[in-house]
Amino acid sequence: MNQNKSYLSLGVFIGVILASLAFAFFSPSGGGTTIGRELKVSHNSPTTHPVHAGLEHMAKRLAELSGGQLRLQVFPNGQLGSETQTMEQLQAGTLDIAKGSSAPISNFVSVCKIFSLPYLFRDLASL
Repeated sequence: MNQNKSYLSLGVFIGVILASLAFAFFSPSGGGTTIGRELKVSHNSPTTHPVHAGLEHMAKRLAELSGGQLRLQVFPNGQLGSETQTMEQLQAGTLDIAKGSSAPISNFVSVCKIFSLPYLFRDLASL
């Protein structure tokens, strides 16, 4: 009985090793190349806003500079939720990047509350 358990353990171990090697060396596309990674970014601005244009440019440059290995999928207009909800998604690991204002961020990082104070800066020269 003890020898049967050791053979079973050895078989499971060898199976895991072989499966790991198969997944490491064979691409699901069959081309032998790696698929890359797609990052999700969310913002609450409309598609006509400069933030969206900047993120689209960032997506284009990221794809160019990484040789297509990294892609950025932009979700505008709060498609993935409010700023607070996207911050929660960042914490959970279901969202990669989020553009947020200082008010919702201060709910998660208390030191950021300083930027929500009124009249923090007298004028542009005091920045």
